[in-house]
Amino acid sequence: MKKNILFLFNAVEDSKRVGIFGECASFKAVDAIYNGLIKSGNNVEPLNVLNPQQLSDKINQGNYHLAFVIAEGYLEIPETLYDGSGSQLIRQVLKAHNLPYTHSDIECMEFCRNKDFTYQILKENGILVPSFCVLNPDLDLLDQLQEIDATMDYPLFVKPTGGGNSIGIDESSIVYNFEQLDNKVTALITQLGNVMILVETYLSGREYTIGVIGDDNPFVLPVVGFPLTYKVRSFNSKKAEHSQRESFQIVDCDDPRYLQIQDLAIKTFKSVGAEDVIRLEVREDSNKNLYVIDVNGTPAVTQGASLAFMMEQLGLEHYQLICSVLYFAMLKNDIEVNSELKNIMGHILGVLAPYQQTINTAQQAM
Repeated sequence: MKKNILFLFNAVEDSKRVGIFGECASFKAVDAIYNGLIKSGNNVEPLNVLNPQQLSDKINQGNYHLAFVIAEGYLEIPETLYDGSGSQLIRQVLKAHNLPYTHSDIECMEFCRNKDFTYQILKENGILVPSFCVLNPDLDLLDQLQEIDATMDYPLFVKPTGGGNSIGIDESSIVYNFEQLDNKVTALITQLGNVMILVETYLSGREYTIGVIGDDNPFVLPVVGFPLTYKVRSFNSKKAEHSQRESFQIVDCDDPRYLQIQDLAIKTFKSVGAEDVIRLEVREDSNKNLYVIDVNGTPAVTQGASLAFMMEQLGLEHYQLICSVLYFAMLKNDIEVNSELKNIMGHILGVLAPYQQTINTAQQAM
């Protein structure tokens, strides 16, 4: 039996997808995701989310079984798109209406959209994260900067604690002295307002992006390793990565590095209480130790995004990524899966089987 899916997104014209609207999707990307949802054999109602009242009214007007949510916030409240609050705020409305949704719950979104929270919970679970300090712009900035200068070793990396899509991150995010640190912090506050700022040890090794999809026993997709020349993955550089993928390393389940990365990814997935899908960024230090530097609870699922590229390495198409996220969300919410989606997932699960952890870390240690 078909289910009614409310598809929530933020989309603006391509010319406006910069700065505070950098998190927004293009209308072309939204169409592709919509078509993927239609292939699942369900009814799909799209909504470009503007404000809480619009969302609430839409829910009241329909008999929806599940919300497929890629919206990062409210277009008419732009700060929600980058300050880390939007994902939680949308889910609060959905929860108030008892409408189940894709991706992780409110608590996990709070962890993932506030990098200092992410680091703290990962540290508590024995996962390596960079040494870090949080700057509060409402307190004396000079005192805080001088404290960092005296206690942390350069080079350092400076970024907002909230948001995603590398907003506020560029080549100047790597700082080598007090003057550069001061300048970068000032630039972030000028650009984004009084946001909390994370200052962390800069790691000089290779960066990896890792996709995890599934339920309590998730799949870790083929891992993408970036060239060592990728010192900073800014918003602009990420937009250009699609044309540079021939230079990327693919760490699949036959690669000796895969099991270590898989174990780290699954520990991270469970530590933050993730569901359905996440993407994490991991970077090596000079000794090739792996540190988690970001966890994204609402990773892009567009055709050009990293997750779709990872699925391509398995011979899977974009719509199969969309159907996978939908499928796992339906399972966790005890929503009956229709025959069309079951047939699609039969093939996908067979392809993904080698990418599921079969022996947990405790058993390996025995």
